[in-house]
Amino acid sequence: MDIDTKGLSFEHTKPSKPSAQHLIPGLYQLAQCWFERGDKAPAEKIYRLILKIDERVNGIDCGEVVLSSFDLAQILANSGRYMEAEHQYLETINRCTQSLGQDHPIFALTLNSYSVLLRKMKMDEQAASMEQRVQEMSQGGEDRNPEYGSYTAPEKKGISSATMG
Repeated sequence: MDIDTKGLSFEHTKPSKPSAQHLIPGLYQLAQCWFERGDKAPAEKIYRLILKIDERVNGIDCGEVVLSSFDLAQILANSGRYMEAEHQYLETINRCTQSLGQDHPIFALTLNSYSVLLRKMKMDEQAASMEQRVQEMSQGGEDRNPEYGSYTAPEKKGISSATMG
């Protein structure tokens, strides 16, 4: 049986929510493997793929989406692509606020990393404002993570989709 695939395009198909929700954690782990090996280009592509899936599929409740957004911002900042990194940090802050809340350690970690980027961009007043906010958050409760200021790969901190939401 010969199937005619001339007019068939997978470009406009949307993955379903359940399949995407199960696919993203595996993709994130794959990106982390590349990231930890120091090969940032494949990791960046996978993080972008995860974010694209999240855009196309409504209602994904998966912490790896936020982590992918954060890790992508880190890659962009560390490679000197400051404008792209700034945009990605703002996206991460938005994603964090919507899915994890402002009390989550990743939110404070994102604010702190964003303030570092702002300092590199010579935007000291905005950086100081972010740093003040992180400081207030870290003093707000005993259950806060004292390591907000230093980035460690999420799995090293015990952060995964299971602990995200």
